[in-house]
Amino acid sequence: MHAIIDLGSNTVRLNVYEVKDNKVSLVFSKKEFVSLASYINSYQQLSEEGIVAALSIINDFVKTLQNLNIKQGYLIATASLRNITNRIAVVEKIRKIVPFEVELLSEQQEALADLEGVMMETKFDQGLVLDIGGGSTELVALEKQEVIYANAIKIGSLSAYIDFVNKIIPKEKELKKIKKAVEKAIAKLALPEFKPKVIYGVGGTIRAVKKLAIRVFDLPHDQKELTLKMIQDLNEFLSKKDKETYLKIIQIIPERIHTIQPGLKILETIVKHFGKPLVVVSEVGLREGYLLQKLMLVKTRSVKTPMVTKEVSKPNEPKSKTPSRK
Repeated sequence: MHAIIDLGSNTVRLNVYEVKDNKVSLVFSKKEFVSLASYINSYQQLSEEGIVAALSIINDFVKTLQNLNIKQGYLIATASLRNITNRIAVVEKIRKIVPFEVELLSEQQEALADLEGVMMETKFDQGLVLDIGGGSTELVALEKQEVIYANAIKIGSLSAYIDFVNKIIPKEKELKKIKKAVEKAIAKLALPEFKPKVIYGVGGTIRAVKKLAIRVFDLPHDQKELTLKMIQDLNEFLSKKDKETYLKIIQIIPERIHTIQPGLKILETIVKHFGKPLVVVSEVGLREGYLLQKLMLVKTRSVKTPMVTKEVSKPNEPKSKTPSRK
């Protein structure tokens, strides 16, 4: 058994996998919503209250693993810690309570792990993998089996809500600001010319969009495809802002009532940018891809043409395998 604790900007997840015949399969999963992005202060530091909240959940997950006698594991952190200025201190506090490797992933590492996770479920030669998280959005493009770019924009469903929305439900003018921010962020990336046949969507936001669309539009329970029209119709449905609409969200995805529309606007903007391809929602992604990489069950991929951005990403923190994670 192998465990992964994923410290995200919106949620902290614990997944336990069985590895057999060079394949990984999920045994059980737990998640806690902590919204770490809401604990970032004006100095771009994770506050002491936020640190305590994260450590409390991580400690509970570690105890769960100890009770199950699961000793092999990894803790990964993404934008939850990547975007804060006190990340080194926070990582060291996490290492003191976690008895296995703790790793702060770079934007490119996260994107490539997303790709491997999707490939575990669906093999393809050309397409875009899109992961809309709480604090960032990863994009990785495959063309003729070659990764031609893998990076991220620093906007996610939760950070968009925090930065642009004043109340619980976003107003139309606030959604327009999110759209402009996403367009501006994409423009800063030196993207090669690329028109994906399909966008493979991973992560909690896109899966929540699919879940909501199935219930609202009475689609088949195993529906995986989302068209641009479905996404736009869902945005229109959420924009009604009446009691019936709110109740529907509470019934289906209560924990995302404040982030679903910002996330949906990010998704709509990116789908339009890449020529309106079909979105296929994957049930596997970052965590599965990362585990495949760590167990060397997939070949190491590199970016054929490294991306150039107008922003310089922070260096990756050193890894640790000793005890001492948006």
